[in-house]
Amino acid sequence: TRDIRKGSVSKSKKQQAADFGNISDFGDELRTDVHAIEQAIQELGGAQNILAIISTTSCFAPRAPDDVESVGKICAKFNIFHIINNA
Repeated sequence: TRDIRKGSVSKSKKQQAADFGNISDFGDELRTDVHAIEQAIQELGGAQNILAIISTTSCFAPRAPDDVESVGKICAKFNIFHIINNA
């Protein structure tokens, strides 16, 4: 179990005050950079220091919705909670 008083909660969009910038510019669309998420996990000292990763399915152009499937796979790989904002 994790001590919820410790750890980081990372949001996956820079525009949402992300703990790490993991969006990339793909032409006219901004998309989730899943490689940056894995890098950030390592930079933060591993999964034991992260409470959750937050992604979102709704956004305004030019951003694309987060790749929740890929983010979910990363969360499963590292045993980190994945919170999806669907609002």
